[in-house]
Amino acid sequence: MKKAEKPKLIKDIVHGYIELESKYIKLIDTPEFQRIKNIRQTSYAALYPSSSHDRFSHSLGVFALGKYAFDHLLKNVINDYPSCKRSLNKQFWDRAREVFLSACLLHDVGHAPFSHTSEDFFKIPVAENETKIYHYLQKAVNKPSFAKDYPPSMQDKPKAHEIMSATIGIELLKNNGFSVDNELFARMIIGIPYSSTPEFKYNVYNALIGLLNSDIIDVDRLDYIMRDALTAGYKSVSIDINRLLSSVCLITIPPDETKYALGFYKNAISIIENVIIAHDLERRWVQNHSAIAYDTILIQHCIKEIESSLTRLNGNGQIQPDANLEAEDIVKSLPKNDSIFRQEALSPKGIQIDNNNGFMHKCKIRLLSDSDILFLAKQIPEDNKNRDMIDEYFDRRIRKKAIWKTEMDFSNLMRNLGEETKAKFLYSMMHLFSLLCNLKTNNATADFLVINENSKAIIVEEFDKKRSVENLPENQKSKFDDAQSQRESAVNIFEEICAKCNIKFNLVIKRFKKFSSGTDKLDKKDIYIKFNKKKNVGTSFNDLVDTYRLKKENEKQPKNVFDDDVYYVYYNRNDKDVDPMTFIKAVLRCYSLHKNELGPLDSAA
Repeated sequence: MKKAEKPKLIKDIVHGYIELESKYIKLIDTPEFQRIKNIRQTSYAALYPSSSHDRFSHSLGVFALGKYAFDHLLKNVINDYPSCKRSLNKQFWDRAREVFLSACLLHDVGHAPFSHTSEDFFKIPVAENETKIYHYLQKAVNKPSFAKDYPPSMQDKPKAHEIMSATIGIELLKNNGFSVDNELFARMIIGIPYSSTPEFKYNVYNALIGLLNSDIIDVDRLDYIMRDALTAGYKSVSIDINRLLSSVCLITIPPDETKYALGFYKNAISIIENVIIAHDLERRWVQNHSAIAYDTILIQHCIKEIESSLTRLNGNGQIQPDANLEAEDIVKSLPKNDSIFRQEALSPKGIQIDNNNGFMHKCKIRLLSDSDILFLAKQIPEDNKNRDMIDEYFDRRIRKKAIWKTEMDFSNLMRNLGEETKAKFLYSMMHLFSLLCNLKTNNATADFLVINENSKAIIVEEFDKKRSVENLPENQKSKFDDAQSQRESAVNIFEEICAKCNIKFNLVIKRFKKFSSGTDKLDKKDIYIKFNKKKNVGTSFNDLVDTYRLKKENEKQPKNVFDDDVYYVYYNRNDKDVDPMTFIKAVLRCYSLHKNELGPLDSAA
């Protein structure tokens, strides 16, 4: 009889020793899982240099928390629902445990380089309203119940890396001797519960899905909250992880008490509040800092330049150069063999790419990671018109600086303007931004844009190209000409603003939505607390705890659509410091002088 292999112990900086059975070691030792040692967990190093941890250590941490949470959920469900012992036998729990722990371990195995910074590059369509990664996952699961709960209309709900991780994970499990429920495994990673629960076991499955992927508290979030704070070195609130996860249970949801949900015993209330606060602190003060936001912009720019240097096949099957291909069109229209952001590139086999005798000619991409992106970015030719932002990533001396550093700085400036002036400024920025974010250039996306002499040149190039190539009907020529003129005016306005601020005409502007507390999510998806040991009815956490909600009633009234917009404005590091109010006044003045040249906001948005 073959002797059972001893579990392996791995020392972790957050959770101490993590015990792993041999079957999970098989998954960890695969090239696909080893790849994520080279995927940085966060983009915080621009602000916190020691924050260099990776998706590998995080995945082990989630596995450790998953083991602890699962064992307590099992014990608590059996204690609270004695009648379910017959249907939820040992075989059921053993199978559920294997699927859940596999999902915890592999939940990030499909992450793109630099994690969330680049994962949207995976969203390449294969058909109208259907992305390639969605198509791959549906094929891997191949279950009508999964397709029903995860239709094309919901394909953007999970993050791209979750879809990719579920797809790769199914293949890894199959190739390494696991016989698990692929549908349940995929649901756990992408966070899609079963809509139909004809048997009690599906309520347990949904609780496990929420335990790994929820909007408020799950083992994934718990690990990164603790790990990010420890490795970066910033102070956060204390989280008693053992007390919290030992209290996980299954409860019925009021008022009809016919539905079940993942809940917590009452002794976890204070810890739940701390988790929400800790997550808010990280998002508000770390993730939304201007230095971290700009580091993300530079990486995205590097990736777009790499992608735009690839080639695609024309209608005759011949390779043609696409040096001028627009960034948005790359992500939307590249066929299978012309993007490094696809499942094959994450595999040991890899992909062959070719950019028509350019710097990526006959290049092999295997186990795509951060280092591949950095290597390829450094190969971008020096005469590339967008090379300056690539150089900024590698040379801190020339990296742009922000006029204001935090969202709180911006909010204070807006408050000091008064409501009328604030509304004018935000409207002006939204109008200008909306016109230029439609600019077909690698520097223009939905959330940031670069405005400089190159932007002006691209407007002229677009105008000449469309005018000469496209046979526009007479009734569309005037509209097209007006749109081009409005964009040119928007760029000219920013040039005037720079002149008034006495800085070089070379700006990067980042737009994002104002921070909202995790407590706001409780209005839509609550956490439930069990108070009575004899009754399995949950009480709404939202009704119990009003976690630092400081908003006044008048602030909860409907606002203008642009009131929640926050802008970071970056300018050349070697320019003299720009006073924030000087910039704001320059925007108001220049916009007011030229607003009639821009057309209505609706046409720009």
